[in-house]
Amino acid sequence: TTTTTTTMTTWDALVENARRRVHEMKPIELAYATWAVAIVSFVDETTPPSRAFFETAWARAATLTPGVDFPEGKRGKDALANFYHAYLMRRDAVDDAPPSAVPAWLHADARDAWRAQAKNDVNASAFHDNVARDCESLGLTAEKEALAEDGNFSADVLLRDHDAIVECDGPNHFYVDYQRPEPLGADANPNPGKYDTRKESRVRKVKTEARDKFLRARFTRVIVVPWFDVHGMQPAQRTAYVRARLEDAGVLKKDAALE
Repeated sequence: TTTTTTTMTTWDALVENARRRVHEMKPIELAYATWAVAIVSFVDETTPPSRAFFETAWARAATLTPGVDFPEGKRGKDALANFYHAYLMRRDAVDDAPPSAVPAWLHADARDAWRAQAKNDVNASAFHDNVARDCESLGLTAEKEALAEDGNFSADVLLRDHDAIVECDGPNHFYVDYQRPEPLGADANPNPGKYDTRKESRVRKVKTEARDKFLRARFTRVIVVPWFDVHGMQPAQRTAYVRARLEDAGVLKKDAALE
């Protein structure tokens, strides 16, 4: 007799435990759990798609009613947006979320909450302005905070004529390294009481990884400029950096005179 043993990974065990508790979860808890399971398998394609979890989660979600089961205001809108984000990830990754499998309000209330975030929850900064200005100085037409055609995602800087975007990733797109010791002496934080960006790691947040995957499916060229690449640069240095990134992406032709 041959016995086949199936080894359950830690992730499988976590997801199965969450699936068993779906009907105990409050609506907001269900929204975040659904989003969390979706984003892991979306970003890491080696992770199993957890179909059983989503069958259970969508079935429970279908029993909920926006405006009744979700609180008014930002918390409720964020929960609905997370449901729609999870749906988009499932649709794009494994295509197992047909209209019949998800609640009808997902394509109305949840979609509208997500698209409102894409349109309105923008964090335009001097960083974005400077990079857009650099692009324009290089002869390109740059649009800041422009929506993709489907309205689901916003680009920091859109170069429409080239179907290209530039994402300006500030410190909030990277995890904080809480283990990094606080600099002392001459290297201490020059602005005591203010956040020290030197404690930022270079590890990108999973939500940022997911954003890039979505954007690459919608634009021919996606150029990411992390803040630490240009931090402290003089304007001319930054423009040269942006030019090099645009050349590498094929947006600009390399100037032989500059080589």
